[in-house]
Amino acid sequence: MKEATRGACMISSYMIANTIVFMPFLFIVWILFAIPVYRIVGLNPSVSAFAFFTFIVWLIIVMPSSLVLFLSAISPDFISGNLLICTVPGPFFLFSGYFIPKDNIPKYWLFMYYVSLYRHPLMR
Repeated sequence: MKEATRGACMISSYMIANTIVFMPFLFIVWILFAIPVYRIVGLNPSVSAFAFFTFIVWLIIVMPSSLVLFLSAISPDFISGNLLICTVPGPFFLFSGYFIPKDNIPKYWLFMYYVSLYRHPLMR
């Protein structure tokens, strides 16, 4: 934060560096989850189906991580960062179509269905 306020470091360079540093760890989480779950559930044994499944798992892991990184980068202090990180994902998940079907969402909230981060990986 000190470096950003003095102009020594831009938020974009912080986000890019953080993404590069954490990608191997997210990759490990992704693989450690995807391989056993795919075999245990007994999904289609083809390579293309497994690649699609792992891509969806990767999206579900990377999107919230990127959202938290973005919210922590734009928040001015720790308390407002925690507040943003705790409250922003809720409406995205609520209006993703998982809890409330698209047909039951009021028209004035329908835009949240289309911008929801969780809608695309959970699409049927």
